Amino acid sequence: MKLLEQDLNSQQKVFESSFPVVNIVSSSNAKSNQQTSSSSSNKAAQNTLANYQEIAKNNPNDVMAQYNLGIAYSKASKYQEAIKSLQQAILLKNDFAAAYFALGVAYSKLGFYQEAIGAYKLAIANNPKDINSFYNLATVYRKSERYDEAIAAFQKTIEFSPENAKAHYGLGLTYVLIQDWHAALAQYESLKNLDASLADELFNQIGK
Repeated sequence: MKLLEQDLNSQQKVFESSFPVVNIVSSSNAKSNQQTSSSSSNKAAQNTLANYQEIAKNNPNDVMAQYNLGIAYSKASKYQEAIKSLQQAILLKNDFAAAYFALGVAYSKLGFYQEAIGAYKLAIANNPKDINSFYNLATVYRKSERYDEAIAAFQKTIEFSPENAKAHYGLGLTYVLIQDWHAALAQYESLKNLDASLADELFNQIGK
């Protein structure tokens, strides 16, 4: 079953919502051919990671230095290293909601769903209206087959963001998994006015 969740490095539909606070990768300056652009992006990411490694090394007690290094590691798909840096940021600032969120994403990427759930709950405890954390928590609950909790978290996401098509889709998929066809169809009806392509995908899942 296809999951539609945003990747950390872009707005593509891959896996989980992107980090809500700090964007550490600078944008490209000018249009060029695709190969040149891709090569430049890779070099920029490598340079960014090296820069943040140096900054964090020289400022071990700077919470943002540790957080930004964690984000850089995650964007480079180095999730074990990201976890260590984000945990250090949290040690320095234990109410840092964005760090808990980023920690949850890193744990999820490694398949450590119980740890991800704990991190997202702490993100929500420190930022109770963060729809990204509720959405990701719901997704991890679903992947862990904790469907009642997934439904509650998706519903909370929709409460804060009624036109969030991804949340309606995720909720609909969860209803499909528990074979609550009536509730799944209700989400399909909501999606038709929000995102026709997602509505079609959900309808196809209901029909399987």
